[in-house]
Amino acid sequence: MSEKYFIVYIMTNRRHTVLYIGMSGRGEGRLWEHAAALNPRSFTARYHLNTCVYIKSFDTATEAAEVERTLKGWNRQKKIALINSSNPEWRDLTLS
Repeated sequence: MSEKYFIVYIMTNRRHTVLYIGMSGRGEGRLWEHAAALNPRSFTARYHLNTCVYIKSFDTATEAAEVERTLKGWNRQKKIALINSSNPEWRDLTLS
C-alpha cells in the first residue's frame, strides 16, 4: 500500500495566458482529470488549462492547503518566477 501524499500544482493553457492553482490528495489522477477535461463545465476545461507546469508534494493536507493559499495570493509575476525556477521550458509535468 502506498503512502498518502498531497500536491499543489499550477495548470496553464497553450499560450500561458491563464494560470490555475489547485491542490489534491489524489496526485497525478487529478492532473489527468484536468488534462482530459473530464468536467467540461470546470474552469480548467473552459479555459483549456491542460498543461501542468508546476507541482510540489506534501505529507499533509494542511501543509498543501497553506501553500495553495499562499500561491493564490501571489501576483502573476511571482507565480511565473516560481514556474521558471523549476520548469523554465514550461514542460508538461503530467507527461514526466
